[in-house]
Amino acid sequence: MRVVLFTTTDMQSGRSADFWTMVRSVERNMAPGLDVKHYVLLQRSTEVECGEISAKFTYDASVIWRADRVSLSAARNEMLELALKDGAFSADGVVAFPDDDCWYPQHLLAGMSGLFASDGDIGLAICRISLSPVEAPAPLPFEGANFRTIIRRSTSNSIFVRSAVAAEVKSFDPVLGLGTPNQGGEDTDFALRSALSAKRSAFIDLELVGHKQSDLESVAKYYRGGLYVLARFARQHGRLMYEMVRKVMIGVVLVVQGRLSLAKFTEAFAYSARTLLFNPWKKTR
Repeated sequence: MRVVLFTTTDMQSGRSADFWTMVRSVERNMAPGLDVKHYVLLQRSTEVECGEISAKFTYDASVIWRADRVSLSAARNEMLELALKDGAFSADGVVAFPDDDCWYPQHLLAGMSGLFASDGDIGLAICRISLSPVEAPAPLPFEGANFRTIIRRSTSNSIFVRSAVAAEVKSFDPVLGLGTPNQGGEDTDFALRSALSAKRSAFIDLELVGHKQSDLESVAKYYRGGLYVLARFARQHGRLMYEMVRKVMIGVVLVVQGRLSLAKFTEAFAYSARTLLFNPWKKTR
């Protein structure tokens, strides 16, 4: 099965060791029947550096570069556009977006590929993340993923999307993600659009990807983007409306705890209210 990965890294961030840990973990996931293609965008880099890094990959990778730095969504969209142009997606393949500081335990990609191959209706699969991930069992046990699970468990590292669904979703929302005023929310937005395009979504209740889990500090940091996404989708389902209201209440708690300023909460609330009333998400084909 074809597996297409997308990663961007800032070459001046000092995270080179983390980046290569991620790459080597992908190497260890190579297995018979897997056809892995990795798109990598080096930001704040040079043509020479790009060539040197590309030469170090032992598997199929398209490494591109840019001299400046763009938002996370813009970077991923640049790679997605290239992949679609290359015809890299197969109808039944898998797409994932590993960060430059995550890692895959051995057999994860084979396990995810097997999951999608076993049920053609699954368009989105989500797992847990942890700094102490477990090795993927075979076959992967899963249950249906409801909106609650999708919203609370989706990160760029924990979502795996069927290629046909990813091709339909096409891109990350450019107003979301690191490097934008909204900071976060792009992964939840992509996951929700994937779920609404898929026939079925799956949740694997195992910590299968290595990465730091979200904490209250990050919830506060990415609050505006997270609330915006829920407001955008709230009209699609009663459960999504509930999750938006819950997110508002979480914001109130963060303000009381001093983790989120009242000004930032008020700004996020007003922005999301306008989105709910005047710019809700509508599925187009």
